[in-house]
Amino acid sequence: MPYYLSAKVNSSYKSIFSILNLSMANIYFTEIAKKDGRSFGVLIGQKFNEKLNTFIGLIMLLTELNDQETLLEILVIGGSLQVINLPQELGKEAHKIIHLLKSKNFKLQICEEIPHMLREFSD
Repeated sequence: MPYYLSAKVNSSYKSIFSILNLSMANIYFTEIAKKDGRSFGVLIGQKFNEKLNTFIGLIMLLTELNDQETLLEILVIGGSLQVINLPQELGKEAHKIIHLLKSKNFKLQICEEIPHMLREFSD
């Protein structure tokens, strides 16, 4: 199951999108303007994790909250169910993205972390 992390970043959407796009989105990225004029972006990347010996997928969703706040949602997917510490390894990858932003002097607050992301839908 994916590892989920969300954080509120105290910076403009464009700044965060640009840095993550250049650093992480080696598969796909797109941006849309919502009806209220605010931006929403999707970035998809993958990287090889040596400890898991497999590729993992990184999905990042960015939602512009206002001119100086952006919601970042990270989903890290991959690995084998036979890996005992899979959630911890996926969590490390999510936190590498957080560390990247902090190293660029972005201030942020982690809002939620779910090691075993599962959202069920009902009729």
